[in-house]
Amino acid sequence: MAAIFEILDDPNFTEGEKFYDLDYEDCALTNAKLYCIGNNYVIPGLQELSLSHITESLARRSLDDGMVTRALQVLLDNTPEVDEEVRMLVTHELYKDMDWFGIRPCNRDFFERYPKVHERYLKHRFGGDCGASK
Repeated sequence: MAAIFEILDDPNFTEGEKFYDLDYEDCALTNAKLYCIGNNYVIPGLQELSLSHITESLARRSLDDGMVTRALQVLLDNTPEVDEEVRMLVTHELYKDMDWFGIRPCNRDFFERYPKVHERYLKHRFGGDCGASK
């Protein structure tokens, strides 16, 4: 049971916010953590619901938003490489962000931190096979 609270109250997140104190607008991070719990404890319904809420939240925000960036990092850091749905979600968000705003520091930081995401993005951008696109 302690693992659940460790995921929800991420000790690496130093801004002092707890998942239960966040406004509705900041639910992407909470849902990312809930997705990881669903993944860790094999609860497909929780994963599906959390991912749908994350997608809904991302539709209204950009990667320039620190909470969105943190949510995507939590997903990538706490799910296995074989989780295609998460990888495609992140790739799609990077593609959308760069299509709208061009290359920004937040994109470069993502690509430096996650080289496999960068590779997936390039395949997605230039028509390579990287799985189903959203």
